[in-house]
Amino acid sequence: MNKTIIFALVVIISCGGSDVPIEESAINTETTTTTFIQSTSTTISKNKDEFYTTGGVVTFTNEEIKDTFSEFFELKIKDASVVSNEIFHETAGFDLDDCIEVFKDDFANKDWSEEYGVNSIDEWCKRTVTLETEKIFEYPVVKENISISCKSEFNLYMETFIETYIREDTFERTWNNDSFFNGSTKLFGIGVVNNDVTYLSFVFDVFPAGQGAYIFNDWFEINYDFTTCSPIFFEDIIEIPENYINIFPQLENYSFEVTEATLIAHIFDLNICGEDNLFCKPFLYLDEFEYYPYPLDFLINERGLIVNLGNYFVHRGPNYRFLKWEEVESISSEYVLSTVYYP
Repeated sequence: MNKTIIFALVVIISCGGSDVPIEESAINTETTTTTFIQSTSTTISKNKDEFYTTGGVVTFTNEEIKDTFSEFFELKIKDASVVSNEIFHETAGFDLDDCIEVFKDDFANKDWSEEYGVNSIDEWCKRTVTLETEKIFEYPVVKENISISCKSEFNLYMETFIETYIREDTFERTWNNDSFFNGSTKLFGIGVVNNDVTYLSFVFDVFPAGQGAYIFNDWFEINYDFTTCSPIFFEDIIEIPENYINIFPQLENYSFEVTEATLIAHIFDLNICGEDNLFCKPFLYLDEFEYYPYPLDFLINERGLIVNLGNYFVHRGPNYRFLKWEEVESISSEYVLSTVYYP
């Protein structure tokens, strides 16, 4: 998976026209009660059900968000499955002589001549076999009968994204390994003002992806701004205020560069370890207690922000953590405060 290549391509095209999947759970987003404590001017969530994902899988999308999505968008199916005819010994990874040597006893003892309609082991190894690679992808587009801002730009953005993923990150099966690529959309957030969409946030999740014993996850957090017809980047939603030391006094003696990722990591640290026990978890920091530079793959909705902290194993699903906007309001951008979150 090459998220950087795909993302760069779709950004270029979008700008020219004008980073374990989330599943439903038993969490009720309307009735969950959260208790807060104050650490100077930083609000820290104590609700572990909200801060931590449940087995790595959680949703914060309610039925109202889903219904709103359905008013403006539909899920389009792209079937890029491939059927090919191959010579058996080639697709199985043998040269002809090796194929004959490996299978000659089975050919004789199991009566493959009659089963396969061939007269010799030579013909059996050179027979034609049909292989199918399933590549089916479900992704959002604006409904044909709906008129909203950035309709054509968003639809082109998604079409380009899907085509790029198919071209760059899928491959065909061999005789020894089946290959499957099934992509689906997991909605997270949507904004609507005056019957016009302002943003959309979702995961494009591919599972299974891969082949044989190496089936894996590919996933992409996609956030799109329908007011500018362009993707939303992390620096569009989180900013570093000049007075960040007043907000996070524990960073006063922090000797490394402070970035948006630093502030998010520090909030995670406060949530997990507490202000009197910072850096209590090794996954939070690098050597010499420098906060880990998280990739900042994220999702947004009116309730809060989900950040993917990454995983120890490649392609093993995202490691999401949820933060309410109240917890990051002091470092939220004007875009968030005017378009996504209304305190």
